[in-house]
Amino acid sequence: LSGNQKLTAGIEKENIMSKKIVVAKESFADYIDKIREIAEPHGYTVVYEPRPMETGKHLADAEVVMGLGRKILDGTTEELKWVHAQSAGVDWYLNSPYRPKHEVILTNSSGGFGVGVSEHAVMMLLEVLVCYIQAMVFTMLSAVFIAMSHVKEHHA
Repeated sequence: LSGNQKLTAGIEKENIMSKKIVVAKESFADYIDKIREIAEPHGYTVVYEPRPMETGKHLADAEVVMGLGRKILDGTTEELKWVHAQSAGVDWYLNSPYRPKHEVILTNSSGGFGVGVSEHAVMMLLEVLVCYIQAMVFTMLSAVFIAMSHVKEHHA
């Protein structure tokens, strides 16, 4: 490549890499490398900022925002195309005064918690069952020991 071709290629690459994904939730920390691995070949720069108060400075040119709170949307612009809420519900977003005025794609993690919640419910039921059995055994043993006790006379 000649000098001009290299410069043009550099400018094109810079324009391609100007698309930004802001990941604004600490719980995405385990997935940030995978998100970068998938997004960067498609021309996205991934910014991971788990501190909500620091996220605002990255939103002005963000095209995608993942996992954020209500007020953080205040700093977005027309560049924003997609908001992914980590929660299962998005009613807060629809009623938010900070919601962007233009149309954006809104996705959530609905269905992503079903297995974990059901496992938790089953384990809580097992814990209640174990506590119930322990209480019954303790009560029965107490009754047996009380029934077996005899009053001894004391001779002075």
